[in-house]
Amino acid sequence: MTETETLKRFAVTQELDLTKQILDEGLNSLDRINFGKDHYYVVFLLIANGLERLLKITIILGLFEKLGHFPTEAECNWRKKGARGHNLETLVDQVTETCYSPKWKANKRGKTDFDYLIGNKLFRKVLKVVSDFGVGLRYANLNIILGKESVRGPEQVWQKMELDLFMIFDPDMVTLSRPEPEKSRDIYSKVIQLLSDSLRHGIGSIARLYTMGELSPLARQASPLLSGYYQFIKDSVLSEDRSS
Repeated sequence: MTETETLKRFAVTQELDLTKQILDEGLNSLDRINFGKDHYYVVFLLIANGLERLLKITIILGLFEKLGHFPTEAECNWRKKGARGHNLETLVDQVTETCYSPKWKANKRGKTDFDYLIGNKLFRKVLKVVSDFGVGLRYANLNIILGKESVRGPEQVWQKMELDLFMIFDPDMVTLSRPEPEKSRDIYSKVIQLLSDSLRHGIGSIARLYTMGELSPLARQASPLLSGYYQFIKDSVLSEDRSS
């Protein structure tokens, strides 16, 4: 093994360790959002950055197994897929195309994870909001200051999604139409939990590639760095009737 190869292998572990720290902080920040106290920008910044890093290092490891060497950026091809490689939706799709072996897709757990990443409506909605923020909405305030075209910020998009989910627990909007703060807080906490679980399950579906999914021997060696994610399976977020 060359010195360059050794350095790259070390960089893989460093990147995964950093990625887990960013995702942990982002998801913990999401969990701390509560009724009347929203801090969306910190959440979006952390989760968008952490997800992009996880998806890209996963694609690199998947290509490493296929090519027999660490890929170049051109071989990774994520920039050609749009948004300079920051579009989380296309990166997730690239992971499912590049990193899921026929054997793992034929496995019951693997197929469930694969189907979740490409088809769970709630996860794809959340992914789009976070992705849009990562691609350009992170500069929404600066764009307004600089007189650029004003678009809806991620907060408005996220709040619309929260409201849609709120109606799952209170379809007639009775709670919001009456001064029942305790009940509102209870439903709001369930909404945030559902959003948080959908992200954690998606991350878990990717992290399981490092263990059961046989992404590559190098991925398996680094898998302890993603502990806490590859064990995460939440059946409640698999139901399509809650993600329409």
